[in-house]
Amino acid sequence: QEYTALRDQHFQSGKGFLLVFALNDAATFEEVKQLKDQIIKLKDTKRVPLMMCGNKCDLPEKEVDTKAVQAYCTQNKIPYLETSAKSNINVTESFHELVRECR
Repeated sequence: QEYTALRDQHFQSGKGFLLVFALNDAATFEEVKQLKDQIIKLKDTKRVPLMMCGNKCDLPEKEVDTKAVQAYCTQNKIPYLETSAKSNINVTESFHELVRECR
């Protein structure tokens, strides 16, 4: 309960949000979609700077349908990149894109 209040406080004060899920865990994509909805609700505005990242793109096995992710992001006007924190793939680029979204 207290973590929810703290999270909501950060959502309200945040200027932009990097939404990261694991490409090898479909449940994390569902969680990120719920977080996006909560952010939009709490910010109470149509324009919230968001950036979606499918992490662990360096792993061969993927549970998440990347075409479904791209369709979701296109529908919601959210930029999307596949990243790997381990291999440093598109990490810097994802933050740069979020900054562009915040402008």
